[in-house]
Amino acid sequence: MAWNPLQQHSARAFLPLAALVLLAAVLAAASSSTERPEQAADCGGSPECLVRFMTGQSGPSERLGDRDLVDSAVELVRSGGAAIPWIQNELGSFQRAARRAPQALRAVPWLLYALARVQGPAAVSTLSRMLVDPRNRELSDGIDRAMAISLGLTSFRSSMHGAVVRRFLPRSGLPQEALDQLLLAWLLDDQQAFEASLTESAKRSALNFPAAWRTLRTPLVLSGSQPSLAAFGYRLRLPPGLTRDPGLLLPPSGLNLHLPDPDANPEGQALFFQPTGLCATIRVRFALVRDEQIAPGVFNWHYLVDAGDLATILRSIQQCLWKLGDGPDVSR
Repeated sequence: MAWNPLQQHSARAFLPLAALVLLAAVLAAASSSTERPEQAADCGGSPECLVRFMTGQSGPSERLGDRDLVDSAVELVRSGGAAIPWIQNELGSFQRAARRAPQALRAVPWLLYALARVQGPAAVSTLSRMLVDPRNRELSDGIDRAMAISLGLTSFRSSMHGAVVRRFLPRSGLPQEALDQLLLAWLLDDQQAFEASLTESAKRSALNFPAAWRTLRTPLVLSGSQPSLAAFGYRLRLPPGLTRDPGLLLPPSGLNLHLPDPDANPEGQALFFQPTGLCATIRVRFALVRDEQIAPGVFNWHYLVDAGDLATILRSIQQCLWKLGDGPDVSR
């Protein structure tokens, strides 16, 4: 076959073109594999991608807002059991880390939210282990909330909160916040916060016996130099609209926007649980009081606990406290 210079020229032209096409394909594949999600929807429901996105492992985390974390948590819940290994792995890494990244601290409460929604009571063992770790004190709100979600309770509060009970001054104005503050202040020996959650008539009733505060605290005196960690959990039965589901994605914050009938002074039941199940049912009464004025003629409202025989009530509740690490049976 005769040599044709045109064929040689075509072959030489084809080789660089093929190399360019191959290089372009390689670059495109690398780009797609390292593409950073801008929002939860970009993960296509992948639990691995969502967890990495929430914790800032897939790119800069400065732009991540609360809505990004909420959307990601919702997607993890939709993933069901497939999300659990990725959540557990990330929580394990978080617990082992010598230094905790700020974005991880922001993401963990939402990972716990997803864990509790998917696993239910099966999440209690993981949550209890995190509660007893003193390094997690700043996460106590998120862990307590996840405990309440996993157990189907209105509220769960632990003494891991330390000396920060005054954070529970009314924020949304719902009755459960007054009861939470009363009981947590009792656990943490904070008389000022305890009294702030009571009506004036309840305070007068509580002070009708000698050494009132020491008497109220006596059942909680535990052996040893350090007090044991304790917790309480309850379901609150009140008229509709007067309790808040802990599973709400973004709890109310800032100004109290809950404006019920100012004449409403509801009475209901608080069902307290201990590790073996239902422990006590307490009648609890609340009184609605006017808070600060936010505009001419417009006020916030919040509830206070209006209880008579506080000593008897607290003695009953004391029997229902449970040690952290136990998992209460709330099926009854």
